[in-house]
Amino acid sequence: MHSSINEFRSLSPGEVQKIGQTRYRDKNYDAALRAFNTAIASYDPVPVELYDNRAATYEKLGERTKALRDAKHMIQLDKSDAKGYLRTGKILRLVGQDRVAVGIYEYGLRNVLTSDPHHKLLQGMLDKLSDLAGNDTNTTYRDPLVVLPTELAYMVFGQIGFYGLMSGLRVSKRWNACLESMTPVWTELDLTRPRKPVRQKALQACLRRANGGIRRAMLGSLPSIGEHVLQQVTTSCKKLECLEIRDCVLGNTLTTAAPQARNLTTLIIRGESQITLGTVAFILSTCPTLVRGEFFSIISSGVVAKWPNDLGRMRHLALVGRAAPPPQTTAVLNLDNLIERAPHLQSLTVAQWMRDIFIYEVPDFRPLYQLEKLDLHHTKFRLFPPLPTSLRWLNVTGMSGLGPNSTIMPLPDMETLLLSECTRLDLPTLEKFLEAGVGKLRNLSLQNCSSLGDVDLLILLGRGWLNGLRELNVEGLLVRDECVEAMLPKMPHLRRINLSLTPITGISLKAIAVKKNSQVRWVNVDDCKQVGLDAVEMLRDKGVRVEFLHTHFSSTSERRIRREAFYV
Repeated sequence: MHSSINEFRSLSPGEVQKIGQTRYRDKNYDAALRAFNTAIASYDPVPVELYDNRAATYEKLGERTKALRDAKHMIQLDKSDAKGYLRTGKILRLVGQDRVAVGIYEYGLRNVLTSDPHHKLLQGMLDKLSDLAGNDTNTTYRDPLVVLPTELAYMVFGQIGFYGLMSGLRVSKRWNACLESMTPVWTELDLTRPRKPVRQKALQACLRRANGGIRRAMLGSLPSIGEHVLQQVTTSCKKLECLEIRDCVLGNTLTTAAPQARNLTTLIIRGESQITLGTVAFILSTCPTLVRGEFFSIISSGVVAKWPNDLGRMRHLALVGRAAPPPQTTAVLNLDNLIERAPHLQSLTVAQWMRDIFIYEVPDFRPLYQLEKLDLHHTKFRLFPPLPTSLRWLNVTGMSGLGPNSTIMPLPDMETLLLSECTRLDLPTLEKFLEAGVGKLRNLSLQNCSSLGDVDLLILLGRGWLNGLRELNVEGLLVRDECVEAMLPKMPHLRRINLSLTPITGISLKAIAVKKNSQVRWVNVDDCKQVGLDAVEMLRDKGVRVEFLHTHFSSTSERRIRREAFYV
């Protein structure tokens, strides 16, 4: 190599290439190869023609593997240049891979412009090879690992997911070997659908393929997670960022395994996985890199939650109790302490804590100045808590503490407001939510708010507080046709409306159907007993999706007819 460098030291890469071409014509292939190697080392970027020269030289020297490598590199450099496909096809034919050569020619014809002077030659080679091989080469079967360039194969297999890759391992020995070597595509471990218990040997094989590159691991639908499974995942996957566990019996495994994941930013425990409030606090204190933590079906431990001193990195946190906790369950979430130590939260969920656990606790959420999403559904407070003005999304479904005496802070940026099942909610309280953000509210749910009716809605419409709504849920309210007809012209952007369990008739649906420039695309009229099929069909003919089912029927045939109104 040093002698070749000295030989061409005073020459430009283009001049060295010309010398190599001269030596090639003189059949001095070893000398030509030295010239082409020197030129390639000097060029940046390397022209396609130079790789073509070296591939031809390798071909003459009988080094067809190296020739094929250069030919494929030509395609990678410029997919619109026919020379790469012609050279690759020629070498493949020399090694007896006519079927693959046909695939290369076909791939080239899809990428090379018809104006290219070599396009006709490419087509001619395809036709010639097809005629020689007969009908067998006209099959639609193509092995993508053979035909596709390597970087394109990586892109394809990087999109098919864990179970797709596992299926690919069983296609053939060639696929198995190729996928085993494609370390970058094994970034996900998904054990949420195992058909039998996960053995340590199988887990080790998955981790070996990834070579520590797994970034997301999902474990679930297992009777229990053996300590070896979770421990191996968190210790072997050095780049693990997201860990999700569903419907698993954890025991003490999580408290020992989770802290081993040094780069973990997201931890989600959902489904029927058993986790105590004390375990949640321990995990947050031993995993300082967490940005998102979601914990569902928390078992109350009967003690005051002790939150870590510094949760400054935490941006999204969900603490969801069990839907049906034991009768004597008690817990104190110590939310004021949590709020003080996690000041940068952007979304917070404290849901399904309905027992008398908050009788002495009324948290103040105002210090969370970056909080945009707050979910407090089916959570019991002695009084309605103070809220930060930064909120854009609020869910207080089923909150019994929301009523006439509640103190409501102005929420000027509110876009989604879910007040379902707040049976003590009255008009003055609702006005406090709406008055600060006139025109910004996009989604409002008043489902089963029994203290409200169509008169209250008409008052809000008259004040212009519902003009910007895209979605409205008034299920179970006393809303009549007159109210719906009054809504339509004053809510021009409305796209979805839930009118189920209201006393409306087909007049409301026909009003929606005939409204000019109506934006409504979805209507729910379940259990609206005075709505007829003709009105439903009329609205469906306008391209509106209508849900129209009844839970109580006089006969089986009527049930069938009602369902057909939606599904036909």
